[in-house]
Amino acid sequence: MYILLFLTSFTHVALGQANRDNLRQPYGWEGKDNEFTRSPQQRRQSINALSSRIQAFQQKLKAMEPKINAALGGTGLQAIEPPNDELQRTVPAVAPLPVNPSRSSMIPVSPGDQQNVQGVRDQPHRGNMGVYVLPFIAVQGASPFDANIAELGNSPVSIKQKIGFSSGWRIGKRWKNFFIDADFSYFRNKLKKPSVNTLGDLSFSGTAEGYGGMLNFGGNFNPGTATSILFGAGVGAFNQEIQASIPTPVTGFENLALNFNEAETLFAYQLFTGINFYPTERTLVSMKYRWLNIAEMEKCSARSLHMLELAFGYVF
Repeated sequence: MYILLFLTSFTHVALGQANRDNLRQPYGWEGKDNEFTRSPQQRRQSINALSSRIQAFQQKLKAMEPKINAALGGTGLQAIEPPNDELQRTVPAVAPLPVNPSRSSMIPVSPGDQQNVQGVRDQPHRGNMGVYVLPFIAVQGASPFDANIAELGNSPVSIKQKIGFSSGWRIGKRWKNFFIDADFSYFRNKLKKPSVNTLGDLSFSGTAEGYGGMLNFGGNFNPGTATSILFGAGVGAFNQEIQASIPTPVTGFENLALNFNEAETLFAYQLFTGINFYPTERTLVSMKYRWLNIAEMEKCSARSLHMLELAFGYVF
């Protein structure tokens, strides 16, 4: 009886050694290729083959149970209990998944996630809306104006102006397609010498300057998340002062002593257009063209200013 038990054990060892060589290559135990270099399809095929061999081994073991129990019964040893149902349960075959030919791994995105991503893309830039504060500086040129100066003749004299500057502050509120703001600014231009015969080669100096505020309304649209184009108009008032002088005394021209000065608070209106840039979520860079018209004075006609403005500020 001991001999039969020995032969049974030897048979199992030999069978295991034979199956060991057969199991190595299909499942990559001694494969030349790295297991991680195999495609998902190959790995699933290996798992299915291993499951089939385990099932075959279980069937062989179950077929040999009566012989082993009979041999153990003659020796007085406890017979082998039937295997547990949990162990008898066959290993299900793994269904192969579709293989993506792409080299890079891809994460599936649900339709809901795609809608969320699209919604984030379509959202306007945060800088397009909110309260903003913008200090600005501008280069401006003024159109000629007429002045009634008795010392220069009875008829009005056309006076040209040099390129000047303007600076100020702007504060406002911007919605998606509409804005309202107020700006406070100062401007200054030097006057050129009038072309009149009475002056001859005499020196002439003068300035036109003023300060005031404007209330503006307008619209804007956003061609991109980092830019917006705006246009609008405004009304307000400016305190303007114009002064001109001729140094005295001048030999032979004592009667041409000139010290002209006129100041007045005047109605003003403007039209403008420009483009805004948003470098970050809270910063704003603005470039704008403004046409500002200031009403006429008692002795001077209306003035028009053409401004090229640059502003940089913060959006709250």
